[in-house]
This record gives sequence, C-alpha cells and structure tokens, in this order.
Amino acid sequence: LKYFFRLMTYEFHAASIRKKHTKYKTWYFWNITIKPECQGQGIASKLIRPICEYMDRIGEDIYLETHLEERVSLYEHYGFELLEKSKVPHAKDIYLYGMIRRHKEKE
Repeated sequence: LKYFFRLMTYEFHAASIRKKHTKYKTWYFWNITIKPECQGQGIASKLIRPICEYMDRIGEDIYLETHLEERVSLYEHYGFELLEKSKVPHAKDIYLYGMIRRHKEKE
C-alpha cells in the first residue's frame, strides 16, 4: 500500500507538471528503458532519433519526465530542454524533471 501511494503521488504530480507546460497536441514519451548491461551501445539513439525526426516532419512537440538527474543531459543531447525540476510531494528524495523537445520548423 505504501508503494502504491508513492507511485500515485508521483503520477499525479507528473500529470500536473505536464499539464502546466504542454498543450493538448504535445506528444508524451512515456517510458524508455535500456537494460544497464546494454547501455552505451546506441540503442536509445536508435529509438529516440527516428521519433524526433518524425515529430519534426509532422510539426509536433514531445514532452517527457525523468526522476533521474543524470538522464537530463541525455535528453538534452536530443534537443529536449528542461522546463521544471520539482520535488515530488510526500517523497523525501524524489525529484521530477519535466522536459520538452520542440519540433524543428520545416525549411
């Protein structure tokens, strides 16, 4: 029950941050996870880069959250910008980093 409460607190907080910074048509990166033993092999790039290119073509933004500060620079590498860092309510040590990648205009 304690774990469920923490999870729901995080999710409600994440939703409020997302709502504050995005519009209805913004796409949402929900979950990208690479096994630790597979990291550093370009797998994230093979997943993220084509999605970013597609979103540029259709003219849509992408929003995501992470709770790991060390992931912020990874997403910045793909053009995401940090919108907000906020402490998750009722959690001693959990922060949420809300990020957006605005689509690139067609030339």
